[in-house]
Amino acid sequence: MVDAQENPLVAFYSMGFHEVQSHLILSEHAYLGYVFSISGKTFEKLSFEDRMLLMQVAKEITPWERQNTQHKEAVLLEKIAASGVKVSRLTEEQKDIFTIGIDADLSMGDPSCGLAIKRGAELALEEINQRGGILGKKVVLIAKDNKAVASTGVENIRGLLKRDDLLAIIGGKHSAVIDDETKIMQAAKKPFLIPRAAATKLTQSDEGESYVFRISANDDLASEFIISHAKK
Repeated sequence: MVDAQENPLVAFYSMGFHEVQSHLILSEHAYLGYVFSISGKTFEKLSFEDRMLLMQVAKEITPWERQNTQHKEAVLLEKIAASGVKVSRLTEEQKDIFTIGIDADLSMGDPSCGLAIKRGAELALEEINQRGGILGKKVVLIAKDNKAVASTGVENIRGLLKRDDLLAIIGGKHSAVIDDETKIMQAAKKPFLIPRAAATKLTQSDEGESYVFRISANDDLASEFIISHAKK
């Protein structure tokens, strides 16, 4: 039913994953930070002295909190290993990878299309990796859900572009989302693969070389072809 899951160790242990999961890989692929926050309205009700005290204590306790978290995680790892879970860490060679990003609607307007694109990419990368990867490196897919919202898609694209190991990004179905994302990909000069979005302007660049590649039909050409075929 489920191939794998990702969670912080405290969640992994508290929710009982160690009771049913056989392996745990410490990949160190992300840092999850919690923000210490307070309502502005509530904060303004405090006296100036209390505000200063609150901020001072928050700064003082931060190093302790991080050390305490590391200590707790070490204890949790011991408990997890003792329960029979095989704990392993990625080697430096395993961390040396290439990534392909995908940004599509995976949950809202038409998730079946986005999920199909994602699954197709997974199958393709599985074949590539079985043949030795690219330049000897494994290629990993990182999927982002834009929920058919252009601003979310743009945020996802910008996040993916921060990765030094990124080779290209695959887009989803919605041309309106792809249109906003294309501008960013052109500026970054990274290949943008759009297997589904068909709006004519998506592959037309006024800036010389285009970094957008498409396998779907161009709307202008497709409409003309369909009409001529319908006439026959």
